[in-house]
Amino acid sequence: MNDITKPVTEEELQAKAVAPRVSMERLEGLVRTTEFHRPNDASTLTICTVTTKQGFSVVGESAAAAGPNFDPAIGMRIARQNALNKLWPHEGYLLRAILAASEGEGLERLVTELEDSRAVNGGDLTTADTVKEVLRLFRNLMTEG
Repeated sequence: MNDITKPVTEEELQAKAVAPRVSMERLEGLVRTTEFHRPNDASTLTICTVTTKQGFSVVGESAAAAGPNFDPAIGMRIARQNALNKLWPHEGYLLRAILAASEGEGLERLVTELEDSRAVNGGDLTTADTVKEVLRLFRNLMTEG
C-alpha cells in the first residue's frame, strides 16, 4: 500500500511516464528572469517573480512564522519553487492541447484549410505560416516529453 504522505519525486514520475509530460526541467527551461523582493528588512516575507521567455509572469511567496527561524537564502528558494509550481497548470493545459491536436487531423487540417483559403483570398500566407510554426513547436515539445 502506498503512503500518501510520502513526497513524490521527479525520478518516480519519470519512471512511471509512458507519454509526454511536463517536467521540472521543462519549467526551468522556460525561465527568463527571476526577481526577489522583501517588503522591508524586518519582514520574513520573500516574494519571487519568475518571468518566462514568453513574457508570462508568476509570483511565489514564502514567510517564516517566527523571525528567528528566517533564513533569506531558504526563503528565496521556497518562494522561487512556489512561483515555478504556478506554471504547472499552464504547461499541463498547453501539453493537453498539443496532445489533443495531435490525436486527429487537428492543426494539420487547419493549415490545409488556411492554405486553401490563401489561394482563394489573394495569397496572404501570414496566418498559415504562423500555424505551421506553432505546429512545428508543438511537435518539438511533444518529443521533449
